[in-house]
Amino acid sequence: MKNKSYDYIFGNGKFNTWFNIIVSIISCSAISFCLTELLFSFDFKVSFQKALIFTILFVIFLLLFYYFIKQRTYKLFDQKITYGFRERKILYADIHSLVFTLSSRPKGIYDIGLGEPYLYIKENGKKKYICNITIYLAYPSVIQKRYDINISNGQIGMSPAYSFNCYDIKSIFNLIHHSKANIYVTKSFLLFNNWTINRFCKEYNISMEMVQLINDGN
Repeated sequence: MKNKSYDYIFGNGKFNTWFNIIVSIISCSAISFCLTELLFSFDFKVSFQKALIFTILFVIFLLLFYYFIKQRTYKLFDQKITYGFRERKILYADIHSLVFTLSSRPKGIYDIGLGEPYLYIKENGKKKYICNITIYLAYPSVIQKRYDINISNGQIGMSPAYSFNCYDIKSIFNLIHHSKANIYVTKSFLLFNNWTINRFCKEYNISMEMVQLINDGN
């Protein structure tokens, strides 16, 4: 049974499928129109040839847009996470560590000003800042060591770490309890939500021994 889907680009679960459809149609139409007019020196005349080129460009951009969104979408089930165009899966049992940090994606609700460039939702009139969850399939230190070696050798590859934003308590609860992973939470995430470690543990019904605090300088 699927619990939630989280789109890494458009607000990560805040917006539904219709939002993605509308945005993709508007964006692809605008780009296709501009490119078509550019090819015809912006004469703004209607012709069969121009309509054909517009249609071809629109379909191409729509497919690219769909592929791009699909690649960045994570779906949380009871025992696994699927992601990407080919529905690759991550079993909860294979997860070693979960790291909770603040989400700072460029889409979502903002305060006016420079102080809070983070996504949040409102519950009972109070802000609840959305967390970015990073999944590690091995020890974070081992992953960092492999990454440093690859960089020094001029090889930039994928590391066994995956990241997405989430605010749904049920999905996070299932992820924590079915994965049995080590849990790390940053100080900034707790401060912005006005939480303590105790409050975080109570929210997801876990013991304090499972959670380690990361002092990220905030």
